[in-house]
Amino acid sequence: MLAYPFYIAKYLLWLIGRLFDRFRKGPETLILTLSGDYPQIPTPPSNIILSYFKPQQISLFQLGEQFRQVADSPRVKSVILHIRPLEMSMAKLDVLRGYIQDLRNAGKRVVTWSFQYNLSSYYLASCADQILLLTGGEIGPLGITHEYIFLAEALDKIGVKAEFVQITPYKSAGDMFTKNQLTEEVQQMGNWLAEATWDQIVTAVASGRGIEQIKVKEILDKTPCTDLEAKELGFVDELLSEDDLPIYLGSKDQPVNLKLWNTAL
Repeated sequence: MLAYPFYIAKYLLWLIGRLFDRFRKGPETLILTLSGDYPQIPTPPSNIILSYFKPQQISLFQLGEQFRQVADSPRVKSVILHIRPLEMSMAKLDVLRGYIQDLRNAGKRVVTWSFQYNLSSYYLASCADQILLLTGGEIGPLGITHEYIFLAEALDKIGVKAEFVQITPYKSAGDMFTKNQLTEEVQQMGNWLAEATWDQIVTAVASGRGIEQIKVKEILDKTPCTDLEAKELGFVDELLSEDDLPIYLGSKDQPVNLKLWNTAL
């Protein structure tokens, strides 16, 4: 019961803030840097004092809340995503693609910019309105690789032998400790998983860029490539320095005013 007044006050402040948003000067363009990896949910601080000096990394869930705030803001007209090297799983990238699509569905213009695109970052960027590349940048190899580690020989040298009960040849969790190379069954399964992931990427890029899947495969096979080759092949829409972004999103006479994402929310 005691919490009700708090929630009511919070809701009233939110309504007042939305009303002020209607009268504040706009439009605005926000810029957000995406890099590395993001935990799925917020990680509770292990030490309150240390968390004050070293804030916890934002989670994917919290990032989604920020995306929803931007989508609901009438002042924000466009968003620049500065994409740095990403170390995220396909599942997390799909979540981020969903956030970007929600921005576009809300009428926001979403542009990505980077000095280099690898498979993860380009997969994410392909759902934006425009993909921009730094002049002098590059498109890295856009392909899939799987690494397998085998420790049976190393363990044998120290007198250790691992024993597992293998239910089926396709259950390969213990192969790392009991074998020295891929079995035919595991190689088949690995190829199947890689092909399924590749088809998902090709389908997503084709849909985002408005290109036929056959053409996308032909283009992807031509990586890595330079900045000029990337534009010629259709990987990117423009080659721009970071200083040219305000003019590109606005005009030479009226460049847009960029604001950092976190400070504008």
